[in-house]
Amino acid sequence: MGLFLVSRSFHTPLLRGLLWIIAPVVTAFGFYVGAVLFARLGGSGRLRVRRVYLYPLVGCSVGAAVVFPFGAMLIVFGMCLGGSLGMLVFEIVGFRGFAAGREE
Repeated sequence: MGLFLVSRSFHTPLLRGLLWIIAPVVTAFGFYVGAVLFARLGGSGRLRVRRVYLYPLVGCSVGAAVVFPFGAMLIVFGMCLGGSLGMLVFEIVGFRGFAAGREE
């Protein structure tokens, strides 16, 4: 986001729109990397990319879409909250699967 703000005056409207659209994708990737590092350092093994990445991607996208009408710069807060909630849902689903005896 800092790079986006610093280079803001050089962007065309099309490029600016594209950057706003890919912001949730990049933010969700950050949540994914954090989850993978936590799993590897914790010794719980490998995580499936699609399975882990889907939750924060949906959360960040919904968070950005909900907050965008109030101001484009506020999507950062929406993505943070949405991505965190997405990871919380991922952990709850994973824990329920573990408790049911089908650990993945």
